[in-house]
Amino acid sequence: MTGIAEFLREIANTKSGYVKLEQGNYVLREEDTKPLDLVISNHRNAMQKRAAMSISGKTDMTIDGNGSRLIVDGFLIPVAITNSRNITLKNFIFDLTEPLFVEGKIVHVGNNFVDVRFLSNRYSIKDGNLFFTVYGKTYPALHIMEFDVTKNLFCSTGDLAFGDVPNIRSAERVSSDIVRIYAKINSQLTADNILIFRFGLRDNPTIVADNSKNINLENITIHSSHAMGFIAQRCENVVIHNFTITPEKHHVSLNADALHFVNCKGNVEISDSKFEYQLDDALNVHGVYGIVDKILDEKKVKLSLKDAEQKGFRYLGVGDRIAFIHSEDMLSRGFGKVKEVSYDGESILLETEEAIPQEVSMGWGIENVSFNCFVRMQNCYLHGNRARGVLISTPCGADCRKNTFDSIPGSAVLIAGDMHGWYESGSAKNILITDNVIRGCGYVPMWGKWLFNICPELREYQAGEYYHSDISITDNRLEQNHTNCFLFAKSVKGLTAERNNFDEVQSAHVEHSKFVKLQNEIQML
Repeated sequence: MTGIAEFLREIANTKSGYVKLEQGNYVLREEDTKPLDLVISNHRNAMQKRAAMSISGKTDMTIDGNGSRLIVDGFLIPVAITNSRNITLKNFIFDLTEPLFVEGKIVHVGNNFVDVRFLSNRYSIKDGNLFFTVYGKTYPALHIMEFDVTKNLFCSTGDLAFGDVPNIRSAERVSSDIVRIYAKINSQLTADNILIFRFGLRDNPTIVADNSKNINLENITIHSSHAMGFIAQRCENVVIHNFTITPEKHHVSLNADALHFVNCKGNVEISDSKFEYQLDDALNVHGVYGIVDKILDEKKVKLSLKDAEQKGFRYLGVGDRIAFIHSEDMLSRGFGKVKEVSYDGESILLETEEAIPQEVSMGWGIENVSFNCFVRMQNCYLHGNRARGVLISTPCGADCRKNTFDSIPGSAVLIAGDMHGWYESGSAKNILITDNVIRGCGYVPMWGKWLFNICPELREYQAGEYYHSDISITDNRLEQNHTNCFLFAKSVKGLTAERNNFDEVQSAHVEHSKFVKLQNEIQML
């Protein structure tokens, strides 16, 4: 097969079988795509989505890129797997012509101004305001981050290199290639470092899978993406092997998370992979809390998804089991089963088979407990990204072992759950974090002061009741980290931290928890 158009046509016309691309470099443009009617959780969903490889309604299919490089040139999703079973995607390299960031070298730092030489011409100044462009669309900066070119890491100011983006007062061109940015700079920027100006909306991941089963991703490399590397939602059984996120032409790679799983079930297996320099976490596994807006009758309720990047996501289906979650302590007050569900814009109309518990009221959460997954992550290398390492919120268990967390600026592992911010469920159970290396982490406090942070966003506790349970942190090696804040935990029944190898005394803070075992080298705060 000689051309990308023929390759895409063969995928569209093949229900099952093996499709192989002739090795080469190919450009994906919007004219190569088809409309994709899909709301993707944890994305903005601000524009009509379009997909190049639309793998929809397929069974027993392997798509082999043969080592080819696909370069995205426009607003599009390279690969969308929907309503399919037994799909393998392998041997691809993905990149972009225009990422959602622009880099600039710090030339000089003055009194409340900084001179920058941009490494791209995708910027403009209008009426003293600085703007950035991507495929003809113009945006202001969302975050500005300083990147230390000596250490090849983000600086400790995180997203706030200028204190805050609104602190930019104005900008002007002072020579043919230098822009002076006037700002209230509350940190000491360093000449020759790189400023990363992040902008735009994260609409288009590189690979998305929705309502599909038995997905295998092998030998995939992504150098840059407008959003996440891979996101799966309402999928069952996903295997990821030799999956690499790394920049090629820039200091950073993706615009968002490397891997993200929302309301998936079965097993998620991640092995022998590398995730570095993306602009959000390496891995996030969670469900969704829908919030009750109105009780209509004893079996019907109107609810909605409150986070802007979840609105419209179809997180409930007929036959799914649900839990009714108290808004303050986030504990379940009963279960039900979906009889009917309909989606009308941002509203969800839910009918259950049995009566809704009488105490359920406006503001309570409804969690889908049919779609939770077991996660195994092993032999992976996580390095130098913005924010945190691994976020795990699943009651079906996780096994995180033999990974290296290298220079993660915030928490290496975050186990949360909340109904008031991201609205990401749920309680974590049977989590094993063992035989990992945690090195050089914890140097940006805004992304997590604690290396292991177990912090459900509870507003009140119930005596004898706990949100998380059976979390074990054992036999890990910690070295040269920028903090000795090892562990924060609250509302855990069954917490063990033993046989970890430290290069200095560590501290921990544990509250409202039961059956806690901590090794002697950990001092309680």
